[in-house]
Amino acid sequence: MDKIIVLNRVKPHTSFRGEIESGLLKMLTIGLGGPIGAKYIHQNSEGNMSSLIKDVGLYIIKTIPIIFGVAIVENPYKEAYKIEVIPPENIFEREKILLKVAQENMPRLPFENIDLLICNEMGKCYSGTGMDTNIIGRMRTNNGNYNNKPFIKRILVLDLAEASQGNANGVGLADFVTKKLVDKIDFYSTYLNCLTTGFLQRAMIPIIMNTDKEAIFTALESIQGISHNNPKVVRIKNTLDLEDIWISKGFLKEIQELGLEMEGSWQSLSFAKNGTLL
Repeated sequence: MDKIIVLNRVKPHTSFRGEIESGLLKMLTIGLGGPIGAKYIHQNSEGNMSSLIKDVGLYIIKTIPIIFGVAIVENPYKEAYKIEVIPPENIFEREKILLKVAQENMPRLPFENIDLLICNEMGKCYSGTGMDTNIIGRMRTNNGNYNNKPFIKRILVLDLAEASQGNANGVGLADFVTKKLVDKIDFYSTYLNCLTTGFLQRAMIPIIMNTDKEAIFTALESIQGISHNNPKVVRIKNTLDLEDIWISKGFLKEIQELGLEMEGSWQSLSFAKNGTLL
């Protein structure tokens, strides 16, 4: 090889916390390293993946001809918020700072406690884990859950995005899924992801329901200690597109307290004859 330019988004990782998460150093260790590099990092991190990525990344910088890195930080609307060209010797220090900028610009669900989250689609096209763990508050790694914010009692995923090409890595983050989602799963690619990381829970299949309608009502009935007349339900397209979300009347008090803007009018959930949510 002659010269290398390393480019990546800097953002909070979906599997661990540390001074370095997803960014240029991760691209050097796991991106350039391919499956072998990824497996080495995951199997030898001993619970501190951030530190190992930093050490291996800095070693790589010293041993191969990197010209510079290009770090991109996005705003909550998936637009480039900051683009920075960094000399190789400064990548570590700058990435630490840019990670904090990325954390401040992450989209979030506005509520801390949700009874049921309905996610229209999951997939690798939205997050490496199908659903961004920073959004749903679940990681399900070997070390459990790190933040649990928001705390969501039940997560239902209705479908797997076509662009994910059958890879349902992260399906185990949900509690309920539909049969149409499961029928689209390519188990080889899904298992390959989870066997590489060692986070096997993320490939485990949740409770399967035949239709959207059956899944929604069963998920709600499974929750103990909530107001079934006024549950707190949130519906999203996916964990990447959060500009508009649907909410139930159970959030009226929080809406007023947070000063959130509402559009449209209250409507009942409507379904096609085959039980598909409209």
